[in-house]
Amino acid sequence: MRHATAIFFAILLTLPLWVKGFVLLHFMVNRAYIVEHYCENRGKPQMHCDGKCYLNKQLKKVEPVKKDTNTQPATDWILHWDLAEFDYLNVL
Repeated sequence: MRHATAIFFAILLTLPLWVKGFVLLHFMVNRAYIVEHYCENRGKPQMHCDGKCYLNKQLKKVEPVKKDTNTQPATDWILHWDLAEFDYLNVL
């Protein structure tokens, strides 16, 4: 039972890593249908898009959201003590 539980949690934890693979597999299996129904460039065969526009959209949807890098660093809220003025003798 422990072995099965460990395998279950290992699969559960690695599932987000597999999402892009599933999107790509879905695209490869259903490529003809996607080209016919979802491709933005189906009227422009000289572009040779072949559904790659749809694939790029789907991959962007499952891509993790990146955090804003312009946020203040976490050390801004930490209290900075002026150790030169701290009275060490009265603490003990």
